Amino acid sequence: MLHCSLLFGAGIWLGKTLCLPPYIWWSACLLSQFAFIARRPWRELAMAGLLMGSGGILFCIHSLPLHPSDLRHFELRNAQQVTLRGQIEATPKRHIRSDPAGSKIWFETDMEASALFSTEGWQPAFGKVRVRTLGIPTSKITKGAFASIQGMLKRPLPPWGPTAQAAPDFLQRKGIYTIMEIDSVQNWQILSTSNPGWQHVFEILQKNAENQLAVGLPIEDDVLALQRAMVLGSRSSLPPVLLEPFKQTATLHLFAISGLHVSLAAGLCHGCFRLMGFSLCSCSWLSLFVVWSYTAISGFQISAIRASIMISTLLMGRALYRPTSMFNSLFAAAFLILAWDCTQLFQLGFQFSFAVVASLMAWTGPIRSVIEPILRPDPWIPRSHYTPWHALRSRIAGPVSASMAAGIAAWGGSLPILWGFFHEISLAGMLLNWLLIPLAGCVMACALGSMMCSIWMPFGATLFNHSGWFWMKLMQKLCEETSSLKWGHWQVGSLSPILLFALYTLVLLQLWAELPKSWKQIGKRITWATLLIWGAMSLGYHRETLRLTLLPIPEGDSICLRFPGRRDYDLVDGGSRYWFPRITLPLMDYQGLRSFRTWWISHGDSQHAGGVADALERFKPHQVIRPIAGKPTPTWGTIEGALEQTAIPLVEVNAGVQEEILSILHPFVDDSFAKADDSNAVYLLAYQSIQILLIGDLGREGLLRLSDRYPELRAEVVIMNRPAEATPANLHWLCSLRPSIVLITGIAWGQEDRWANQLAKGLIVNGIECWDTGRRGVIDVEVTRGGLVLNSGSGAPFRWQTSTKASPAHGVLDP
Repeated sequence: MLHCSLLFGAGIWLGKTLCLPPYIWWSACLLSQFAFIARRPWRELAMAGLLMGSGGILFCIHSLPLHPSDLRHFELRNAQQVTLRGQIEATPKRHIRSDPAGSKIWFETDMEASALFSTEGWQPAFGKVRVRTLGIPTSKITKGAFASIQGMLKRPLPPWGPTAQAAPDFLQRKGIYTIMEIDSVQNWQILSTSNPGWQHVFEILQKNAENQLAVGLPIEDDVLALQRAMVLGSRSSLPPVLLEPFKQTATLHLFAISGLHVSLAAGLCHGCFRLMGFSLCSCSWLSLFVVWSYTAISGFQISAIRASIMISTLLMGRALYRPTSMFNSLFAAAFLILAWDCTQLFQLGFQFSFAVVASLMAWTGPIRSVIEPILRPDPWIPRSHYTPWHALRSRIAGPVSASMAAGIAAWGGSLPILWGFFHEISLAGMLLNWLLIPLAGCVMACALGSMMCSIWMPFGATLFNHSGWFWMKLMQKLCEETSSLKWGHWQVGSLSPILLFALYTLVLLQLWAELPKSWKQIGKRITWATLLIWGAMSLGYHRETLRLTLLPIPEGDSICLRFPGRRDYDLVDGGSRYWFPRITLPLMDYQGLRSFRTWWISHGDSQHAGGVADALERFKPHQVIRPIAGKPTPTWGTIEGALEQTAIPLVEVNAGVQEEILSILHPFVDDSFAKADDSNAVYLLAYQSIQILLIGDLGREGLLRLSDRYPELRAEVVIMNRPAEATPANLHWLCSLRPSIVLITGIAWGQEDRWANQLAKGLIVNGIECWDTGRRGVIDVEVTRGGLVLNSGSGAPFRWQTSTKASPAHGVLDP
């Protein structure tokens, strides 16, 4: 099954990557069938082609708009007011949306559309729609109900950068290509309520199980909410802040209904049925029913389905008196899940579940064989000469080494997922896993005991609930204390595909029992050599590259800056108090930033530097630099107070100061302006004969002073911020800089800005490229020995070679 699942998954991945039409995949499958029939030696290769072709066909069927009434066929360039009818496919989830005007409650759900009313009248519709509504859902808005809703139908915006790519991709992998935004619950009209019978039964069972876990407890607190999430998968009402310590310690996998939960349920039921005198065959079939009932109650999570398929294979083998293999059952589960829903290959839950279990199967044995001899007493000491200490070591060596090996293997399997999706590495997780896995088993055993005692022994159910609460509280406390350690976890940058491929290649080589040892050794050596070469190349790349990252902060500025030869970043401004945690902070997490070397503040505008004070405690830069001629503002006062509390030095610099390749051109200490924007700091970066000028939203008077002082100033790249007053830009001065491209920040992603469009037209007439964050999203600027490269979240890249035109004149910094 290893070969079948890998080939089938490779076909699905190729279907997404190559985007080939369905008839090519059909042709590949037909050719494979003919080859299979024609010649016997070709059968293995033909079967491989057939599996890959089947994966590609399934992905095409799922992703292409084959239905004539598919919503993707409708023209939706902009948001359109429509009325939509359909069936609610998911239980509404509440969220709190914060914006500059305040916090608002809204909820979202999915709807399977059946009809659409627009300017052309009623017409049939097909496809899932993600519906977002402002307000609190009524009791009638439930899963399975038929409703008519009125709102703005539109396509989801493409990602504005690497930190936002998960959201649109996540919707598309669920088959959702359109979203609808509704202003009020009044725009909902429930036509009929209908719940499928079995689904309604499982929902009632889940609710009863949640209530049973609270029997005998004085209050329903956070510990009980965590226990319900771990045992039943009820995470809809669980605040994300409670799961943060588990995420930071790489133990979040305990809250996915997985093999630990399902195997405990199956083992307890199987043992109870055997005590009641049932035969082995009857116990296996009854346990099989309990396992799938538990999976349905927990919401059919992918990890639960995977574990249930594996346990079902083992139980059916016992019932039929046939040998079973955990290895084959794992990949049989993967094959069946992908055949049912091919997009699960790209879902975090699928990848996390199978990666951890595969790592457990591959590395638990080898790791245990290393740890157990260390814990056992000297093998040359006879048992008759054992001291009490030797006897204790001999007794605990087996279970302790097994638990430690499982914890280390689970941490290694989850490492690429946590690195790639959450950009975190947790050493504490490696130490905590072997403690928390047994504790999680205690929580599960107490919960199952409470449910079994709920009818015939209520007092026992109360004891089990108190015991389960204690073990869950102990797990929570351990994770909270460990996550507070400085060395416990740290942010890391994006995971390279080469590193991801190498790590899982090592796991597959260890699992592939049929592969000869010599080939395994060759594969492992090639993989380690690839890792070493990749590491050396990445170090050399950082050493020679100047990089700037421009973020789409509305009405503000946020630029991440990394100098050549350094791995740490500097930050220019950062955005307002509202936008900093929503745009700047996710990019920092994506880059793996835990601190800054220098925080550059252009001026004290709250739209530019309002988020600085709240972030100083977390990032603790070595210094904060601001222009000495800046006007005092309330934002400055808040920043200075935060700097005093954190003991971070504040440096006020004058124009003419140079730090490494960055020079400050404006303002001077004796400059005095009526408007604060005229005191905006202007920076010049010069590297590899390429100059980058950052002028921010410098006002008219400040711009005149700058042009008078530096009449010979030149720059290949000019980065400017859209002014709040939208005064016409000085096109003549911009053209005198002879730039190759002008970058405009301060515009929200997806927003059309008239000021930026007018400036772009004037620049294009003069042969100058112009980008803005509204159209391009995140803009990355990289300067290497070969020249200048610009990439963005949308659109083609821009390249400029050093030899394209003469290098700018140096010495322009003398006013």
